[in-house]
This record gives sequence, structure tokens and C-alpha cells, in this order.
Amino acid sequence: MFQKIIFYVFIFLLIDFQVFFLSNFFPNSTAPSLIILMIIFWTIKVGFEKTLKVAIFSGILLDIFYFWPIGVNVISLVVVSFLTGYLAKRFLVADFFSRVFWVVIIISVATVANDCINFAIFELLAFFQKTNNSQAVFSFLIWKEIVVNIILFAIIYWPIRKLTGFLSLYSRKGELKYHAK
Repeated sequence: MFQKIIFYVFIFLLIDFQVFFLSNFFPNSTAPSLIILMIIFWTIKVGFEKTLKVAIFSGILLDIFYFWPIGVNVISLVVVSFLTGYLAKRFLVADFFSRVFWVVIIISVATVANDCINFAIFELLAFFQKTNNSQAVFSFLIWKEIVVNIILFAIIYWPIRKLTGFLSLYSRKGELKYHAK
């Protein structure tokens, strides 16, 4: 129980940091998405099935903080988690250097997929509201966002790994390490 509370408080603080702090230092379309990076990390670590609740909770919080319709980020984060889980099961079984390469590819694909899904949902909403919402899907800014996400993932990988290792101690407290003969 303690592990889940700390975990969801960590998600809430990460979303606060992303929405209120990083948006002041980066232009709006190139700000790194810490939540996508967190979803990628936990999907690679524990799989899609266990990350699904985290993706839904994070998507709802992001929608609330961005004042978007509820479900936009939920859909994009669930799809990102599913793609990450599929690619991780398929390609992250090799040696260290190819795993690093595939993690970079997964981050790039997840960033592009998130932006495309958000764009498609807002275009669909604009179509049904009969308004004109014309903006480019693929611009040079998405490549900047990909590079920033890759660099930020490299920076936050070790602290998140240490945090999950620390929180896993609370789930193992009932296990015996040594067995008497």
C-alpha cells in the first residue's frame, strides 16, 4: 500500500513538474514529456499489462492540468505503452548496445505516436465542432522534441531505476532470504 501511494504521489509531482516548470523553459511544442518517458520506462521494466493503470491515471491527470477533453492523453499514453510493450518484447532481448539503440528508437516512435494521436483527436474534435484547426503534424519541432526526450531519458533513467528498486523493498518484506535446513 505504501509503495502505491508513493508511486502515485511521484506521478502527480512529475506531472506538476512537466506542466508548470518545464513549459516555462521550453517552447510549447518542444517541451519534453516526462510522463511519456516514465510510461516507456515502466512498460519496458514490467510490461504493458501492469503499466496500463499508470497510463490511464497519468492521462487523466495530464488532461486535467492541460484543460483538454478527458481521454485525449489517456488514449495517447495507452497507445504509447502498448507500442513500447510490443517493441520491447520483440527487440530488447539482445546485448547492451543494441538495447540502447532500440530504446532510442522506442522513444522516437513513442514521441511521434503521441503527437500524431493528439493531432488526430484535435482535428476530429475540430471537424465535429465545424471549426478550422489547421496545424502541421510533422515539423522540425518534433525532431527537437525527440532529441530532448532522448537526452532527458538518459538523465532520469538512473534515478527512476533507484526509486523503483527502493520501493520494491517494501513489496519484498514478507519474503525470506535464507532458509533453514
